[in-house]
Amino acid sequence: MKILNLRLFALSSFVFAVLFNSKPLWAQKSPNEPGHKSFLHAKKKKKKIKELEDFSQSELFKAAFTSIPNDFVNLSLAPLYYPLETLTFAGSIAGLALLDPITTRLLQDRISPAANYKLPGAGASGILTIEDLWFYGTLGGWYFTSIALEHNRGQVASMLAVKSSVWSFLYAQLIIKSIAGRTRPDPDLSSSKSAVRNRTKNPWDWGNVHPPDFQNKYKGTSFPAFHATTFFSAARVFHLLYGDPWIPYTAATLLQLSDIRRHLHWFSDFVAGAWIGIGIGSAVVEEYEREIGIELYKKQKKTSLSLFPYISTEKQQYGVVLLSRF
Repeated sequence: MKILNLRLFALSSFVFAVLFNSKPLWAQKSPNEPGHKSFLHAKKKKKKIKELEDFSQSELFKAAFTSIPNDFVNLSLAPLYYPLETLTFAGSIAGLALLDPITTRLLQDRISPAANYKLPGAGASGILTIEDLWFYGTLGGWYFTSIALEHNRGQVASMLAVKSSVWSFLYAQLIIKSIAGRTRPDPDLSSSKSAVRNRTKNPWDWGNVHPPDFQNKYKGTSFPAFHATTFFSAARVFHLLYGDPWIPYTAATLLQLSDIRRHLHWFSDFVAGAWIGIGIGSAVVEEYEREIGIELYKKQKKTSLSLFPYISTEKQQYGVVLLSRF
């Protein structure tokens, strides 16, 4: 049983990484691909600076703030600019919701025990979880290390990742959850007992509209999974700026796996959250590009870093292996 659980953990990590290495909801093309749509500034002149390293630290920091109004417009109007993609997203989530009784039970009974780990730390208080502390602590360390090394790309990546997480909180937590009003699943769907208070065994218990909720005090706060939106929005930013999808999406998956032990979401909530997050990260990078006048998207080169699952059936251990290719 332990060996099977380890295999399920490795399989789930791989599936999540591959599933979300896809085109985002409302940025179907990478910012430097031909035909990439832009909402605003079609006639805006670009600065004659060819390299990101030519910018000063203050210019990079300023651009992160001056692009906020257009970020808001782009994200708010995205469903109107991309109606076909929005309908495809809605249809896909509806299809996954049909399978939620099966997939969420599998998540609770098999995948969650297989990934039964918790990130080290003394815990968190208020609305921050231990995963949040690791997330923002890593981004903060990345930012200040990039300053010390005069690495502008690292500074921009960490700033835009934090910015994407803020937009994720606004749209996923405060707006979409309040409108969707989906009830969280019972923590034990396999049980024959009735659902516990403010939980349900019915995946179609939607429409419990409520005011914006900062701490999930209301009933309908399941859809989408806010942390999945946050983690994958940041992963998308690092993917676009560094070119390698495996490390950021694997890191986002591991952060999310540390959080699933609480059984707070249906499986489709995680998928929707990650998909929305990828779209938010793409939109934030796109608008920042227009603000500074250069393309940030970096195609993967021959030199790359990759993460692979590590499993020892003899010692019953599991983990990840970091591989550098030259």
